[in-house]
Amino acid sequence: MLIDVSDPTESLLWEVRMLGERPDIDLIVIGSGPRLASMATGADDIDRELFGLLANRTVLVYESDRRSFSKGLRRTLEATLA
Repeated sequence: MLIDVSDPTESLLWEVRMLGERPDIDLIVIGSGPRLASMATGADDIDRELFGLLANRTVLVYESDRRSFSKGLRRTLEATLA
């Protein structure tokens, strides 16, 4: 499952919590670089909790260079699905 964490909400937190507890689901996390950087500062409770939930996960970061992101996403998907 692919999930974008760039816009944290209570619903997104619930999804990340629930999916993180399911070993039968391969979770691929992506997010906007600037948004993830601001989340790291813990601006609010949702940011802090989501950042904590993602602490031990690989997060594919997208910036303005979509070509590099697409290549990274493709490699991650291939490795996950192999």
